[in-house]
Amino acid sequence: MPEKRYTKVEEEILQILDKMEVVDERPARSPLRAVPSPPRRKPRSHRMRSFLHAPWTSLALTAAFAFAALLARDTSHLLATALASLSIIAFFAPIVLRRQTVSPGGVPQHFGTKQWRGRDISFDPPLRTSLAERARIWLDNQRRNRRRDD
Repeated sequence: MPEKRYTKVEEEILQILDKMEVVDERPARSPLRAVPSPPRRKPRSHRMRSFLHAPWTSLALTAAFAFAALLARDTSHLLATALASLSIIAFFAPIVLRRQTVSPGGVPQHFGTKQWRGRDISFDPPLRTSLAERARIWLDNQRRNRRRDD
């Protein structure tokens, strides 16, 4: 019988298969496994900050100040009023404190240089005008509108 001839691709495949059959002579791995380290405690300032930012904190403070104001109304009117005021402040504090802040310069982040279709475009912040200047502009606009109506 004639000897079977393999194509070049078949020979390469056979060589690869032969290499895969070679026993790996590396030493076996030890049965030890990695154990995660114990969780680290967060610093006190981080724990306090997370406590203050909890959603129920302001309601708890509001209730505590209101209850203390109810208890203090018979003994001291001034103390009861102060505690009631603190209760109102504690209730509205999350609205004021967690409000989205703008960048340090007072300009929102969407201003600045951006790229559009490969070109740099500068978005300058609106000019800040004083209250008096805005009032003058408004009055001028009102006068112009009255002249048009006449």
